[in-house]
Order: sequence, then structure tokens, then C-alpha cells
Amino acid sequence: MRIKNINPIDLQLFHHKKLLLVRRQDRVVQTEEFIFIWKKANVTERKEIVRLLKLVKPDRLIDYIDAKINENLVDRPIAELRSLASHYHIKNYSRKSRDQLAKEIKERQDYDSKRLQKQPRVIIKQNETSPVSRWGS
Repeated sequence: MRIKNINPIDLQLFHHKKLLLVRRQDRVVQTEEFIFIWKKANVTERKEIVRLLKLVKPDRLIDYIDAKINENLVDRPIAELRSLASHYHIKNYSRKSRDQLAKEIKERQDYDSKRLQKQPRVIIKQNETSPVSRWGS
């Protein structure tokens, strides 16, 4: 397809979809889970996170965060579990056992993951007339 044959409406739709992906990725990056994973990541893991950010694929980034948080929760030191619990705002985390913390962190992470999976959808029918631009024509 040549550039001069591109429909401006199609170009606007393409740009809008990309913008929605960037906004969704921004919401993921603003989460406490992302910050926690970034702080704990070594150089190789940070390179992988940056690679995922450059791809602008929020679903892959969410999956990566989920995998890192769920990685052997029970085997982690109790101090790290308490730190995670603090990030998730789990009440009385200092009084809970390792198994209880791992279970509640997993539940909270699943809930937050489902919340992040929701994404606004833009549906435009093929024959629908385009809105008039505020710049005219």
C-alpha cells in the first residue's frame, strides 16, 4: 500500500489503537507490583523488562510481572514475603506465616491481574461515517 493511498480515517484508527496500548502499558508501569519487580531485578531481568516495554505489549508485561511475583513464593525469605504483602496492603502481614502470606499475595496478585486485563475497546463499523474534524473538512 502506498502512502498516498492511505485513508486518513484508517490512519487515525491505527494511531488511536497504538495510543490505547501505550496508556494501558503506562497503567501497568505505575503499579506497585512493577516497582517491586524493578527494584528486585538484576541487570538481565531489567534488560528483559525494557525489551518488553519497547515492544508496547502490555499483556506480555503483565504476564512477566505475574510470573516473577509467583516465582516460588513459599521458598522466598519471610522478609521478602512481608515486603510483598506490604506492597499489596495485606493487613497484619507481620503476624502471618509464610504459607498464609504466599496464599494471600497470590490471591491479591490474581485480582490485580484481572483488573489490569480490562481494556477499553474501540469498535468502529466499516461503513460508519467519520466524525467531522475540528479543523474542518
